[in-house]
Amino acid sequence: APGGALLVSADHAAIDNVRVLTYADAAPGRDWTATFTEDGAPVAIAGGSSSVVDSDSTNMVSAQVVLTNGQANDLLRIGGTALSNGSTGTINGVTYTVSVSGGVTTINFTGSATKAVYAGLIQSITFENTSQNPTGAPVRDITVTVSDGAFTSNVAHSYITVVPVNDAPVLAVGSSLNYTEKAAATVINGAITVADVDNTTLASATVAITGGFVSGQDLLSFTNVPATMGNITASYNAATGVLTLSSAGNTATVAQWQAALRAVQYANASDNPSTAARTVSYTVNDSADNSNTITSTITVVAVNDAPTLTAGSTLNYTENANATPINGAIVVADLDNTTLASATVAIAGNYVPGQDVLSFTN
Repeated sequence: APGGALLVSADHAAIDNVRVLTYADAAPGRDWTATFTEDGAPVAIAGGSSSVVDSDSTNMVSAQVVLTNGQANDLLRIGGTALSNGSTGTINGVTYTVSVSGGVTTINFTGSATKAVYAGLIQSITFENTSQNPTGAPVRDITVTVSDGAFTSNVAHSYITVVPVNDAPVLAVGSSLNYTEKAAATVINGAITVADVDNTTLASATVAITGGFVSGQDLLSFTNVPATMGNITASYNAATGVLTLSSAGNTATVAQWQAALRAVQYANASDNPSTAARTVSYTVNDSADNSNTITSTITVVAVNDAPTLTAGSTLNYTENANATPINGAIVVADLDNTTLASATVAIAGNYVPGQDVLSFTN
């Protein structure tokens, strides 16, 4: 055997159909590999054709399975049952106990049972990681040994590669805003929250008026406060109602993005604004995935604007002349009404009763 080691017996465990006898294995001990992908199903630590081989013993009396380098939220199951420190149970006459300490999970099996029973127990063990932000390194090394009571087999290894998957950012907490015509720019959503379980920084965001938008009236704005918003900048497209925010180098933190989105304001430049409800949609991006979309609703309250009159006049009237128009150039305007209700024309200075007469013919 390599290195001069002596094989004291023919007892050995085999995972998949590769023998663990080191002299026959091109990569000694590397018997089974599997890949666990974040949020995926648990993966078996042994192949369906794994076996326990002993040329002179019918039964095994014990076995040990050890996750040697477990990371946070790594989890082993046996027959679908989650294992933790102190777990015990009996399957097919074989009792198991579990100890977990310092990243090492050890499953000890005891009880006389056939080699097929022990192989089945090993095959029923699965690995998973329950985190939304699992540690990919190191590759997990799970060792397996069995014993017939006289000899312990060589060590079989199961190597599990953990593949983290990017989780999209998450936005929460919509809002409602009542905006009154001609009011100052007003914060739309001061309570929005931003979270990302596996990223500390984000790349970009959009705040868009996706319902009720009126070009030429609606305005979204953002003013950066570097102390709380980092290097986030914004650009507004007045034709589409979309405010785009970005961070050079994707360096702004999740907290800075939350502060920035809470600072986005709405204003309306019209003296006769549409009162249709505006829907404002928020999304952020972590450079790989977009978040969910949350919305805020803006109710625009119009305020009546008074009519205006312009163009005064001067009239020279000669005694006994016919009734004469006083002002043929007067201009009447109203920004938000197409009809008016009434008017008064009054001689407000030097009126002489019995002499001065105002008249109107429709």
